[in-house]
Amino acid sequence: MKDHKHTKQILLSLILIVTVIIVGWSNALALVGTAEYYILRANSTGEVVAGVSTDKTVHIWDALTGDVMLIFDVPIPPLAIAWSPSSDRLAVVGGDPLVRVYCVDLYEVMGCDQGNVVAVLEGHQSPLIAVDWSNDDRLITGGQYEVFSVRLWDMSNYQLVQNYLGGDTRQLHWHPNNTLIAQANLSGGAYILSGDLDPSLDRRDQRISPNDLTPVFSIAWNHDGSLLAYGDDQGVVRVIDATTRQELQVFQGTGQIYGLAWSPNGNYLASSSSDGSMNIWRMTTQGLSVQSVNTFNVDKQVAITLGIDWTSNGTLLYPSNNNLIFEVRTNSTNTPEAFGEDSNQNP
Repeated sequence: MKDHKHTKQILLSLILIVTVIIVGWSNALALVGTAEYYILRANSTGEVVAGVSTDKTVHIWDALTGDVMLIFDVPIPPLAIAWSPSSDRLAVVGGDPLVRVYCVDLYEVMGCDQGNVVAVLEGHQSPLIAVDWSNDDRLITGGQYEVFSVRLWDMSNYQLVQNYLGGDTRQLHWHPNNTLIAQANLSGGAYILSGDLDPSLDRRDQRISPNDLTPVFSIAWNHDGSLLAYGDDQGVVRVIDATTRQELQVFQGTGQIYGLAWSPNGNYLASSSSDGSMNIWRMTTQGLSVQSVNTFNVDKQVAITLGIDWTSNGTLLYPSNNNLIFEVRTNSTNTPEAFGEDSNQNP
């Protein structure tokens, strides 16, 4: 019950947003919406962006032009979304035990009605909070307050493949080669699960976080799956070597870390927090060591967001309030700089 109240508080505490902003290495582009956006997700090519708002609408934008390509309604404000590998469908979860799969089909390949539900996956017994879609067309879903809180689906026929004793899931993320699943757990811990959710494996051996009850809110693989980052409710972000599971770096942020996202080349790790702050770390890899060479904090209040993402061309997506437009780029010394419409710096 406590976690359920916390989830409701997340939605109720969202800051008013009138514009969704793309933050990139070149000119910033405003994606204009209709309400408070708190989840942003780019498709696999980075050409299309989906945004979820508290008015129960999903906007689909062209990431290059900012044009709205599609708008459709959902019955409940979602807590997570996931694109299909071919970008023709969008899986939406949150608020109830159902997984709703919507037709996007922007290029009219699938032949479905855009914005309509093409499938509803049933089986969970509690409200869902996590979803991710693999490159080989499998869906992983996660919830709380039930025995089999994590489930695996074959999206070629929308059939349930496996149930798993996953605890109180907060986020799930497929490894780039589809063999592993990263799990953030609200009841404490970060885990690396097998891609088939093999029930014979000892869950204690799959734990990668310190043995305490600190809730983990977010988790994300880097571009090639060699590194894994996860953030907790104390504002701590940890980066581990995915093979050895050795902890390589610890960053101290602020608030609860709701979102994590690696840039396409793995050089930057962005985090969003419950206090509205955004942190961006520039990473360098030398053998098995990872170190932060610069910490860049967007010193402006941005919207509390449950999902941030990067496009394939290295553009960071995050919601902003007060129409503030920020860019993050590297200067001649490879140090991130901020540029905004209220900044004295020139883009």
